[in-house]
Amino acid sequence: MYLQGIGDIRYASGREFHLQLQATLTDHRVNGMVGSYGIIDANTHILYETIPAPIISVLKMQADLMPVSPIDWDLPEALRPNLEAAQLPTENLLGWRRKERLSVDQRVTLEAGGITANDVFPRNIANIPIFQDLLKSVEDHIENSKCKVIATFPTSTTGSLAQVSFISRSPDDSEPEPLRNIAAKLGRTNSYTQAVSGIASSSAIMRYRIQRRTNHKIDSICYRSAAQAIPQPWLQNVNQIFHTSKFQNSMDEQIITRSRTEFEET
Repeated sequence: MYLQGIGDIRYASGREFHLQLQATLTDHRVNGMVGSYGIIDANTHILYETIPAPIISVLKMQADLMPVSPIDWDLPEALRPNLEAAQLPTENLLGWRRKERLSVDQRVTLEAGGITANDVFPRNIANIPIFQDLLKSVEDHIENSKCKVIATFPTSTTGSLAQVSFISRSPDDSEPEPLRNIAAKLGRTNSYTQAVSGIASSSAIMRYRIQRRTNHKIDSICYRSAAQAIPQPWLQNVNQIFHTSKFQNSMDEQIITRSRTEFEET
């Protein structure tokens, strides 16, 4: 359902907006694998925080398969930020989660699909690591499931108007768990014009567009740092994709009225 809402839209004024990704995967290799945006630094961290890099998901599966490894696992040196203050990733690094205990079936499925705790050898298609055996295994599990999937993948390039509204960070947000992704934290849904309740609700739930940094918060960065010492260059582009998108600029130009619908979420 989330993916079905992403795509081109025609706004109420008749103007059309077309989806365009802001990044391309590089051929930078980490442990022999592609699927990254290169080393995480002041320029690339925003990419890892807003567009999933396939290699992070592969590394997460490998961490889960490790017999002995810390719950808060780190990235390989070839991806890790070269910063003295950098410590460990947060969930703002899309695909990163703490190590989890796998069931026997989960472990067998991953290993049979070509994922091991050590070296892996996926196919390289457009700098995306592809594990064909794993994809086939997942397909078989879905096919044999009692809960049939009606539409596994969206087939239309048209998206939802829920992409128009955006989330701003709430100043009332408390921080019981600093590792959480900002998308899971308290926020307010804002609309450029009066939004019908269904679209406003979808925007609040799906959170397609988020002003990642408001009220001087620094919790949207993908790495923890000692004494909250986030380098200033890293903070300057936190909202880059939100502020520089053609969609955002065009909407700012044609605002006649603005209304705010607030959804307080825990």
